Amino acid sequence: MLIKQEILDFNKIFETENSEEYLKRISDIPKELLIDASTFLLSFNPGSSFIKNHTELLSKWFGKENNQLANEINDKINNYNKEGSKEVGIINPRTSLTLFEKVLASNNEATEINNSNFEILLFKVYLALNQQHNINDNLVIKTANKFEDYPKLFCLSIGYSLPIFDITNFNIHTVFISQVLKAIFLLEFLDNRKDTEKLLGVFYAKFEVNDYKEFLSKMLPIAFNVISAKKEGNIDLKVNHDDNFDSNITFLDKLTVNNVDANENDVDYLNLRANPLYKISDDTYRIIYPLFAIEKIFNGLYFLLKEVNDNLPQNDKVNLRQIITYDFSEKHMLYQLIERSFKKKYLKLSGEKMTTPGAPDYYIRNGNKIFLFESKDILISAKTKESYNFVKYEAALRDKLYFHLDGKKESPKAVKQLANFAKSLLNNSFTEDKSYKPNSVKIYPIILLHNRQLDIIGLNNLVNLWFKAETELMKKESLKVQNLRTPTIINIDTLLLIHEQLASGEIKLEVILDEYQNWIDEERLKKKKFKDKKELHDAIQGQLVSFNMYFLNKYRWKLPGLFREKGISLLKTPSA
Repeated sequence: MLIKQEILDFNKIFETENSEEYLKRISDIPKELLIDASTFLLSFNPGSSFIKNHTELLSKWFGKENNQLANEINDKINNYNKEGSKEVGIINPRTSLTLFEKVLASNNEATEINNSNFEILLFKVYLALNQQHNINDNLVIKTANKFEDYPKLFCLSIGYSLPIFDITNFNIHTVFISQVLKAIFLLEFLDNRKDTEKLLGVFYAKFEVNDYKEFLSKMLPIAFNVISAKKEGNIDLKVNHDDNFDSNITFLDKLTVNNVDANENDVDYLNLRANPLYKISDDTYRIIYPLFAIEKIFNGLYFLLKEVNDNLPQNDKVNLRQIITYDFSEKHMLYQLIERSFKKKYLKLSGEKMTTPGAPDYYIRNGNKIFLFESKDILISAKTKESYNFVKYEAALRDKLYFHLDGKKESPKAVKQLANFAKSLLNNSFTEDKSYKPNSVKIYPIILLHNRQLDIIGLNNLVNLWFKAETELMKKESLKVQNLRTPTIINIDTLLLIHEQLASGEIKLEVILDEYQNWIDEERLKKKKFKDKKELHDAIQGQLVSFNMYFLNKYRWKLPGLFREKGISLLKTPSA
């Protein structure tokens, strides 16, 4: 059974009251207080003790006047925790973001409330919102239980994590580094293309900058305020009243959220992702959710550029999606990182240089070790994410990563593409490298993804099941597959982080891939003895981690020299 942190809801604490009534009472709290409270709760990192320790949270939430209530709530949580042997949490980004959106959408006319009543009412409102989200989690359980094709553990882990992992599990510093580097790579790439000249010209004019360096020099200080914050809490940007005041205000206003339509369903918080700032006064802006402010650097670029591209005259428009997801992400970005990661003595063939049908996006051989890269810039739609339906999740993942069915016609995706090419290698039919021996070569398939959205628990385990089904077919053809590894999903952010360590030999790719695959292998757990149920449960959860989670937990990451070379020069003294 999957053990996960359970988000505490209203009914477990206030059994005799109706949670729906408290959802209507948001308007009883002054808007300014709710803005401060929701952004304050959003400012804490996922690993913060304030988030993990309910006793610490309650001691800070409630003052002396509500000390008795806080103790009663603490006792109820402890008793519930013992009965269910579960990790119980209260504060979570989903609820805090929902609270912020509801505040923006409400016609709040409340002007005052005493502190004691505010603490209690806000707590009950928060738990009532938690209850709404828990209903969605129950839908995941219901749909996963009906799905019998895979182990229930995989279904539940993917079902729980796909809707929320990108906003609840992250290292803010590594996200910052990857966002900066990818933004620089992208804007340099577009800057060197003839067909995007008009697009970039209008884009820079919109933000009143001359080039991408000036754009990023205005964007990065917003995120830098998050990274450099000495303590958790609300992060405000106060614009200096200097010669750049007007241009800075114009720039920040374009990243500021306006009131939300109460009847509009903001799926996956797309509005807040696009507009990560809230204007407090004429010269002060509040960072709503630190993660969204940082991911605006690169993730938000597509949407900013798309808005400009959509409004260009027809003759000046470009196929922006193909340029960014295929030309840039799946080709240019991959090629750049491969060249930086692997020494010249390696045999390296890009997809553009290979004529063999079904060749991967990149082929690398070092002696008897072959690495096959399939690069995929894919996303699961926000609508599917928020369906909380594992059947839809599985269908979307299979369609994006295994194979796509168009009627009766099957189009192979990453898993099948890698399996088909591995088969060509084992058949000795790959003629563009004549120096490998099919019977002794070790083949490492790698799926390189370009978005953190799919850095979720259980996905690599599911991909391995699909791949093993393909290897069983190879065995029936008498192919020797003992040295064919199962695929590892690597996020481009992780490759950005470790590429210099790969180049120096400090990290050997084949070693860390074998370590990871051994770690997530069920057979390893079957052979191991555990002292108690908790140790077993922890091991089961650990078996489901993504490659990125495994790497960050086991290895020490270093600030890439590439970041010092390209990024730090853009971090000028913040004008805000």
